[in-house]
Amino acid sequence: IITFEDFTCAHCGTFNIETKPLLETEYINRGLVSLEFRHMAILGDDSVRSAAASECAADQDLFWPYHDTLFQRQGGAGWASTSRLKGFAREMNDALGSGGLDLDAFDDCVDAGVKDLIVAAQTDEAGQLIVGAGGRPSTPTFVINGALAFQGAQPIEAFRARIDALLPDTDAAEEDESAAPDTGPPVDGRLLGDPDAPVQLVAFEDFSCSHCGTFSLETKPLIEAEYITDGRVAIEFRHFAILGPDSERAAAASECAADQNLFWPYHDVLFERQGGSGWASDDHLKDFAREVDGLDLDAFDACVDSGEKLQVVRDSTDAAGQMIVGAGGQPSTPTFFINGELAVEGARPIEVFRERIEAALTAGGG
Repeated sequence: IITFEDFTCAHCGTFNIETKPLLETEYINRGLVSLEFRHMAILGDDSVRSAAASECAADQDLFWPYHDTLFQRQGGAGWASTSRLKGFAREMNDALGSGGLDLDAFDDCVDAGVKDLIVAAQTDEAGQLIVGAGGRPSTPTFVINGALAFQGAQPIEAFRARIDALLPDTDAAEEDESAAPDTGPPVDGRLLGDPDAPVQLVAFEDFSCSHCGTFSLETKPLIEAEYITDGRVAIEFRHFAILGPDSERAAAASECAADQNLFWPYHDVLFERQGGSGWASDDHLKDFAREVDGLDLDAFDACVDSGEKLQVVRDSTDAAGQMIVGAGGQPSTPTFFINGELAVEGARPIEVFRERIEAALTAGGG
């Protein structure tokens, strides 16, 4: 379950104080459900300040205790002033007894305002995802296994009904895992180059992202010519499909091409044909496939029609967001990691990539 919430939202408070504890007892503690909180701070300055403070607590692995404290102390205008947010941290520490926040570090983080950009980026992304799924940009909003499930506070019975319908029955859960269909890598991406290359460049991209198109059509060919062909660099593409239904459909279609070992040619065609809203309809995606030599078009069309790759894309997108934010980046596209470290955000000229790649080669003795 992904929850899009605002710490100033009264209905979010109702969910967290009344419903979430029941979900924890009945499902989360038994390993049947996981709950992911995402910021949608849309109700003013208190919303942004409290969300940013929760990220300061998250830096010390205490997001959830501070999250609970915020919803318990939620109030009217001005409830989340900087001084009160610091006071809530002290209340939380008193309640925990031990293992609490380093208050000096927390206070410095709150004063610095360093988390505001993370909150703003998550809020923008949340709005795009919800509207793209046919919902209204409001809080709380709940997405379950990639599908819009609820908007507004709902009773526990509504969650039970939706969750139970998704849980496998006992017999299915005990089946041999080898019988499960291979739907492709949900987290790992598609590799171009030598898997043992000393520099591994991971690109988190969205086929609807114009800056991703700039990188893929202008910069990637130069990286290929200068570094990939001689085995010094490999590029791994990972889906970060955050810009709506076109993004998800295009990414899913690329996975259909990947089933036939033609991910990269189709990837290039998608970026060449990238356009405005509706550019990646199923019909357009099938037409683009006719530009790729070697595809079994009947198999490709059937894969696109089935929608079987959408969950692969959603899983990859969730993992990408967690990895980028965990590395201190903004959840945006394109984002690039080099040898496991956040290296470049946004479309950058080849000179920036050369500098980062050469530094990685030097560090690795390459």
